[in-house]
Amino acid sequence: MTNWKAGLIHLGISVPVVATAALAMTLVWFPPPLFQAAGGSHLILILTGVDIVIGPLLTLLVYKQGKRTLKFDLAVIGLIQVSALMYGAHTIFMARPAYVVFVVNQFEVVTSADIPVEEQMKAQVPEFRHSPLGRFRVTVARLPSSTDEQQRILFSSIAGHDLSHFPQHYVSYDSQLKTIAARAEPIQALKRLNPGRERQIDHWIEKNGKTETTARFLPVKAVKQDFAALIDAETGQLLDFAAFNPW
Repeated sequence: MTNWKAGLIHLGISVPVVATAALAMTLVWFPPPLFQAAGGSHLILILTGVDIVIGPLLTLLVYKQGKRTLKFDLAVIGLIQVSALMYGAHTIFMARPAYVVFVVNQFEVVTSADIPVEEQMKAQVPEFRHSPLGRFRVTVARLPSSTDEQQRILFSSIAGHDLSHFPQHYVSYDSQLKTIAARAEPIQALKRLNPGRERQIDHWIEKNGKTETTARFLPVKAVKQDFAALIDAETGQLLDFAAFNPW
């Protein structure tokens, strides 16, 4: 077997393994449109680039039939590739959207890495003391009544930690439905912000069983690209997300 054939075989093994891992991670942690909005494409590109390029390339370079240390060399390459895959998966895991938090009049996408551990442990609701391992949770952050706590959060914003990064101030989404419904904006406003995409917006609304009068929207702030959330105009329930300009 030539080194080129060995490299191609390695590539043929690496591609489906990495593709399966990447697909699983995007479906669970980065459902559309969060994949683009949270910078998932960049993370997946790093993961696939490292694992699909480095492993086969090293095999191509070191493979020589009859070489005495060939098994050892290939084992080291496999170890490097597995380590790179684990590192890439961990990086994506930490960058995954953990919460979509309603704050004042918008949603904010919060990753696991955004939340200081010491703040997370202060959460009054047990489910908010640990970031979800699977799909993100939708919740609401309320401004604390304590002036000292308000000032602490204000000063923390200088370091990039906003109210949405403090799980001790999270409350259940269902407990704030009336407030959310009242602050959601009309679909006509979303259409004005997205000229030429009116039919796409209508399709989005119809797909969720709503009309322009029974649905409203709210902006969603994310790392790379902001998008829109569809809200039931009467109940305030979150229905769906879509990649429409919300501002």
